[in-house]
Amino acid sequence: SNRQFAKSFLMGISLAAAMAAAEAKAETLDEALTYTYVANPSIAAQRQYLRSVYEQIEQGKAGYKPTIAGQASYGYQYQRSLSRPAFAENESKPVNMGFNAVQPLFSGFGTVATVKAARRQFEAEQAKLNDLEQTVLAIIVSTGMVSLMVLDDYNCAVAHSVYYGLVLLPGFEEHYLHGDVVAYGVLVQLAVDGQKEELLRLREFLTKLGIHTTLKQMHVKLDRTELKEVLREIVTGPDMEHIPYKVTEDMIYRAMEEVEAIEA
Repeated sequence: SNRQFAKSFLMGISLAAAMAAAEAKAETLDEALTYTYVANPSIAAQRQYLRSVYEQIEQGKAGYKPTIAGQASYGYQYQRSLSRPAFAENESKPVNMGFNAVQPLFSGFGTVATVKAARRQFEAEQAKLNDLEQTVLAIIVSTGMVSLMVLDDYNCAVAHSVYYGLVLLPGFEEHYLHGDVVAYGVLVQLAVDGQKEELLRLREFLTKLGIHTTLKQMHVKLDRTELKEVLREIVTGPDMEHIPYKVTEDMIYRAMEEVEAIEA
């Protein structure tokens, strides 16, 4: 579902950071990957939930097994008689024990249905766990390994440069996450590159994730004068060094206008 994919997407952000930390502490890349995979909280939580679902299978099978009930009692009794002419005294400690066992023979297939339903749920949750594990490994490869192995000069482009331009605005960096702003930067990059269809598709996806897709949503006024320093930083930043064509401030501003106009 979109919600599950969004959780995996957001999990990737923290996962990439965790992998960077693991890379610094581990002796080899394999150890870093293993640490990140094993220590991932989302996978650990799904594994624990899968174990709880498996217990439902065992609980369902209990319908096939006999039930045994037992009881025991212990007492103490003391009697003393002072009646004449004889004096009598009696003491007793009665003990009673017993048990019964019941073996069900037929319960209208209710137990069979319960066990089948529990197994189906277990299989479904196991598939979710496998899917989550593959998502985590894919994030490690695409987000972690590629980001760590590719030089920064070839890993950023317009999208990251847009972020480093916008953080020049007072208070902006304190309110908006790096990844969210870079996602907006990708929209600007697609507009600069003339990829309108891909721009619309990505904007729809980001909207489903709840990520800001316009400057207006980030409380930034689209004004050429107010964005003067921002535009300058975007086109002159180190992330723009290997763009295949020259990108100007006018191109960036027109791209921002195009992205902004989509909402309207």
